[in-house]
Amino acid sequence: MFVDEFKIDNDRAAVVLGAAKIDELLYKILGKFLKPPAKKDEDFLDSDGPLGTFSARIHAVQRLGLLDDEFCRALHLIRKIRNGFAHVAEAASLNQDPHRPRVIALVAPIEHTNHYQGVKGYHFQNPINHSQAFKSCLVIIVNRLSNAYSTTERLKLPTSPLPFLDPEWKTVKLRPKTSVRAVNKRRPLV
Repeated sequence: MFVDEFKIDNDRAAVVLGAAKIDELLYKILGKFLKPPAKKDEDFLDSDGPLGTFSARIHAVQRLGLLDDEFCRALHLIRKIRNGFAHVAEAASLNQDPHRPRVIALVAPIEHTNHYQGVKGYHFQNPINHSQAFKSCLVIIVNRLSNAYSTTERLKLPTSPLPFLDPEWKTVKLRPKTSVRAVNKRRPLV
């Protein structure tokens, strides 16, 4: 079970694994929602595409209205925590700065809910610390995104793409082109 992987004592592994799982779920949600690419090598969700980063995927699900602003704020906090762990060679902890304030901000909107308290109490029997709070929040977010993926439907596209040239536009006859030089010769100099 995925939650068991978060119970490890190594904060770095939990952060990187959790962020990777969330990034994968965003990829799957966007892939299910958007029209498939015309060619396999044109998938802009891939790592070298415009929606190939964790940050870009968060922005995309927010702008498409798939997740609300508060949810996306939480995902950006997880992304920042992940980046902080990825760019430091020495041991890092969720119970220390600069990660502790981000964990507090991440958990604050849900910490007094029955759901959070239930997840925290069921999976983490010891007195709660910032590391366990983060992992409890990850469990909830991964679960909610998994459910979102299962209920996401393909974008309702028009029956045909909007053409540049509207078929109802009338064709008009254009006057023969006049050269710029001929037009300038007719203008009086002031």
